[in-house]
Amino acid sequence: LSKICQTESKKGKTIISFDQYFRSIEKLLIWMKEKTKKIAVESTPEMLVLCTRHHGNFGEIGNAYEKLMNWAAPKGLLNFPKTKMTSLYLTSPKITEEDKLISYAGLTIDEEIKVEDTYEIKKISAGKRLVGEFEIPKDDFEEAWDSMLAYVQEKELTMAPNSLFYEVYHNDGTQHPEQLFHVSMYIPLH
Repeated sequence: LSKICQTESKKGKTIISFDQYFRSIEKLLIWMKEKTKKIAVESTPEMLVLCTRHHGNFGEIGNAYEKLMNWAAPKGLLNFPKTKMTSLYLTSPKITEEDKLISYAGLTIDEEIKVEDTYEIKKISAGKRLVGEFEIPKDDFEEAWDSMLAYVQEKELTMAPNSLFYEVYHNDGTQHPEQLFHVSMYIPLH
């Protein structure tokens, strides 16, 4: 369950407060209307991603990106703007302890290549996904994801089991004058 619908009882057990839950959903959907450039169910193409694994807080993935780019650059794999940076998520901070979170810092590639050390190729299959496009500061990413999940519930969509949630970045938000990231977020649907 999402933490937006949980409260703590006196005995330390989690109970659901539906009134609070529905107000939270409504608030997230309003936030999404204000912040989303686009929200749609789309058929997405297959995507190859060169990536390196990151353990821990998603906000600290920067070192993994730096390592990845330093490895990829001499191999001619950074062809911006065609190359897109990505984040792939295997675990959720809503249900996983921070030190056990697993994600991947990645970049799109056109064809499979030979990798070494801690690098790997992830093939994201073509499929139906909820796609949300945002232009937001770094601190709004969690709310963007929460609003996407609220949209899934509101529209009664079914998420595909055991699939990667991921982000594709269309700019380097740290270089934007207002520190805004133009990002597309993807939730696999069944």
